[in-house]
Amino acid sequence: HFRRDFKILIGEQNINKRSFLALASGRQRQAFESCFQLNTDIEDVHDKMEANEIPQVKAKNWYNMLTEKMEMMHVIEMALIQQLDNIPQQQNPLQCPIAKEDQSTILDFPFFRNLSESTIEQLFRLSNLKIYKKGSLLFLEGEPASRIYVILSGWVKIYKSTADGNETVEQMLSTGNLVIESSIFTNDKYFSSAQISNEAKLLSFPCSIYRNLLNKDLVLALNSLKYLSQTSRSYLDQIDNNRLKSSKERVGWFLLKQFIEQKNPNTILLPYEKTIIASLLDMKPETFSRSLKSFKSSGLSTEKHQIQIKDIKLLCQYCDNSLSTHCQFKNNHDCKFKNKTN
Repeated sequence: HFRRDFKILIGEQNINKRSFLALASGRQRQAFESCFQLNTDIEDVHDKMEANEIPQVKAKNWYNMLTEKMEMMHVIEMALIQQLDNIPQQQNPLQCPIAKEDQSTILDFPFFRNLSESTIEQLFRLSNLKIYKKGSLLFLEGEPASRIYVILSGWVKIYKSTADGNETVEQMLSTGNLVIESSIFTNDKYFSSAQISNEAKLLSFPCSIYRNLLNKDLVLALNSLKYLSQTSRSYLDQIDNNRLKSSKERVGWFLLKQFIEQKNPNTILLPYEKTIIASLLDMKPETFSRSLKSFKSSGLSTEKHQIQIKDIKLLCQYCDNSLSTHCQFKNNHDCKFKNKTN
């Protein structure tokens, strides 16, 4: 019964496709053809089903192929809506729906470097670029892992909810980072939740597309391994800091990290709310405030989210290998990491 019903469904789909193309205007056919990509694997499965053969494909792989096709059909649907609404279109907008400026930014991220044109085209074709307001939820822990997010600007909070209704912040991600979990490789559920902390511009694309491309593009696979290795190392460093350092040492380390990343001469801007910083550093908000105030006697002054510091040497004592690698003052004056290689 299943094979019979599925053959009927495939037949109806083919009839609907032919009918649409016969009745569509030239612009509508162009919109369809610009987005449509024939997936030979899924077509092979359908051909065998129609021939009453049992295709040798795992259910999970079939599901992934169907998901990929559904994402493609959604892109076609949005393109056709543009046609109906008479929305002005740029030249070849469906071939590459991402603005050139954003493309340049994305392709400069290490994760996307040296990818083949085919891989880039497929990722961009089925991607979605959107600006998210502060407080927007990307996904919740336990939901099916369906999309990967690339951060062009803003901040994204990765967190877990505790039994008493509080949050434990695990990571804060910003420009150049990906919101990606190991669960996407096994078509599993998200292990954590993700929320926009400051207005953010994100590119997202389906996990199924990414998994399919991993098998075809060695550079993408290597970039993925390198990125996941680096982010795992950074996350472990954060855990070690929280376990082994005092509250003041953690705050000092965090401030120095911001100074190195922001590269402002004597000013540090707190990038997100103090409650989030406190949770990230595994302390209560009042503990963070007390630790911050303890730096005043050394020449540090605070005003809302802005911190003025007279001499960066004040924070050098909180440096470690993970920070010294990126510090612009390494090998200057009396740096304890001078001439050291990691």
